[in-house]
Amino acid sequence: MCAKLKGLKFCSVLMSDFFQRIIESVACGMTHLGTKRILHTDLRAANVFIDDYHETKIYGFHLARVLGKDEDEFNPAHGHKFPIKWTAPEAVNDCMFTFKSDVWSFGIFLVELITLGQIPYQGMDSRVVLELVERGYRQPQPSKCPDNIYKIMLSCWHTSPNNRPTFDYLFDFFDNYCESAEPEVADFNPERTHLDIYRILQTELTFDKKISDEKTVGGFIWKGEWILKTRKPVCIKLFQEGKYKDFTREASIMKLCSHNNVLKIYGITTTVDWIVMEFVYDLNLLEYMRIYKENKINFNQMLHIAAQVACGMNYLGTKRIVHIDLKAANVFINDYHETKIYGFHLARVLGKDEDEFKPANGITHRDCLEKVDRGFRHEKPDNCPENVYKIMLSCWNKEPTKRPTFEYLFNYFDDYDVSVELEKEAFVFAILKKKKKKKKKKKKKKKEEEEEEEEEEEEEEDNKEPSGIEVHSDASADNKILQSGLPPRN
Repeated sequence: MCAKLKGLKFCSVLMSDFFQRIIESVACGMTHLGTKRILHTDLRAANVFIDDYHETKIYGFHLARVLGKDEDEFNPAHGHKFPIKWTAPEAVNDCMFTFKSDVWSFGIFLVELITLGQIPYQGMDSRVVLELVERGYRQPQPSKCPDNIYKIMLSCWHTSPNNRPTFDYLFDFFDNYCESAEPEVADFNPERTHLDIYRILQTELTFDKKISDEKTVGGFIWKGEWILKTRKPVCIKLFQEGKYKDFTREASIMKLCSHNNVLKIYGITTTVDWIVMEFVYDLNLLEYMRIYKENKINFNQMLHIAAQVACGMNYLGTKRIVHIDLKAANVFINDYHETKIYGFHLARVLGKDEDEFKPANGITHRDCLEKVDRGFRHEKPDNCPENVYKIMLSCWNKEPTKRPTFEYLFNYFDDYDVSVELEKEAFVFAILKKKKKKKKKKKKKKKEEEEEEEEEEEEEEDNKEPSGIEVHSDASADNKILQSGLPPRN
């Protein structure tokens, strides 16, 4: 990532979609690592991959550690080597790494970002930097860095780790800051003639095959290629004539989103109403499940999919986006079971003082609605554990305020220990099998005993009957004649 930063010219940092995506995604990624109790210990620009579409991935886990449930810090042996200029002072001096040590590194990472890849504390030796930091010195404010952003950096470098912000806070700060700093694109006025979204020439796109039709996603989605981007596979959504209002609203909503579980928008075409999005797979989740069924998706993987969708929906909630049409047909999935929510043709963004969206009347499926209103709920699917069905029922509570949040649902499915459930079922099955085997063995033994008794009775009966053979002896011991019922030979 450093090389990419050095090749850029400085533009108003937080007004740039490039920087917005980097800051948000890195903070979001570090938040995720925290939920898994993973200390990265080496966060810096050199350990962040980035592609031409500003998609970033944190890597460099060679120094990382996983903390146990009762652990708050990692204490490496003395002599362990860490990059001094990026590492918190308590980690260098006392060998004490915590999640707040990674926050310190994030502050230095921001310096790299804003200075377009310059090494922090330029011209200073690492030993000198360590001594100065201990005495309270901090990296100076980069030129063109807004004051409030520098204050965030300084908070990341607080002497006391407990006084540093969390990655949750940092993500929210930059997410909201970037949104307010951008030219206003989300007023959702369908009459506006300009959208501040990257423009793509119609001639830069080629079409391969249709993926979805108008009935499911409010338009026709095609798989195609973006020629100028090394023939990158893309999804192209085509809107019909007269649907400009839907086109502008959907593009504006997607522009607000930057999350791994939400389909990303690359841009819109210049002359026709097309939205160009990232390509995930030819099939949506509904089609994928119907084709592959149990062959490719087991129960563990289903829960993983549920966790991803809940995570994406929770993110939409932080952006005050009401999706309205969440269903399997509006979720893309690939062979690695990575999911992306799409289908924003009905979505709306709530204002700061709004808690609900009321569309015009036109509800269909009246019979189903009446049944649900009377208390009917979908029955428990086959092979669905009781506790998972209870979660479903809680989602269908008649009182909206009593339904769980997407954050709760994500944590529930993310932490759900399927192995416990399966072990429980396996244990019950083993007990039943053992009992059945024991019963069978007992039955077999009883049968063998009965057969032995019958044989003994038959032997006793045989002993009572005369054999028909007698042995006679005369005076001469040398001459023994075996007498039987047969006539004597001459």
